[in-house]
Amino acid sequence: MSTEQDSTPAPDPDKSGPDTGTIPPGRSAAKEKLWEKRLEKPMLVAAVLVIPALLLDNPRVHGIPHMIGTFLNVGTWLAFVVEFVIMLSVVPSRKRYLRDNPIQIIIVFLTVPFLEDVFDSLRILRIVRVLRLFRLAPLVRWLFSTEGVSYIALAGLLVVFAGGEAFSQVEGVGFWNSVYWSVTTFTSTGYGDISPKSAEGRALASLVMLIGSSFVAVITGALAELFLRRRSEELERTEGRLLSGEQEILSQLQALSKRVEQLAESVSERKS
Repeated sequence: MSTEQDSTPAPDPDKSGPDTGTIPPGRSAAKEKLWEKRLEKPMLVAAVLVIPALLLDNPRVHGIPHMIGTFLNVGTWLAFVVEFVIMLSVVPSRKRYLRDNPIQIIIVFLTVPFLEDVFDSLRILRIVRVLRLFRLAPLVRWLFSTEGVSYIALAGLLVVFAGGEAFSQVEGVGFWNSVYWSVTTFTSTGYGDISPKSAEGRALASLVMLIGSSFVAVITGALAELFLRRRSEELERTEGRLLSGEQEILSQLQALSKRVEQLAESVSERKS
């Protein structure tokens, strides 16, 4: 009798997945979808907070605003790291996840906060974190809901104050005058009594205007969606009442038809 043991190698977890027909324990498509849904809203908030982090975590910004910017920078990066680790622990195929999410890899490994201090050119890569918003297609409906608009409104308020503080540092204008400039720029009012003089100030103004235009578009879309939803619900209720009435009329017609048949049979019997 042969004493050799089975030498079949154990399956490699990283090579398991839908392509091989073997899924490691604790990892499944159902868990992947579950965690994607759980992480949707937190990651949306993290992606939006990248904007004030970019404005405040800047060499030209000092004091408490810079500390807030640093905190937001580190916090948003950690949020992406946590998401990355969780998803790798639940997806059926890690290779497939890494292949389908190159932006996630760039965010986690190339926007590390301490690397930006060593390689200043990496700082601009932080804007890649905002691209996370484009992966949240299922959240578009939530974004246009009352709850979603409240988050957007909070983010807009942060952008106004962050933009005002950054403008104050760049242009040497008082804080509240800078906030006034940020509000008029954010809302595309632009009275022109305070305007940027430096290239950095103009770039900041362009960014604040773009964000403000997006904010108005989201608010407008949310109001339109709310109106259409109410109208749709009203039409559904009306349709339901009509269907109920039709069914009642049909039942009465069927009962009347049976009654007519019974009367016809009764008349026929009497004649015979």
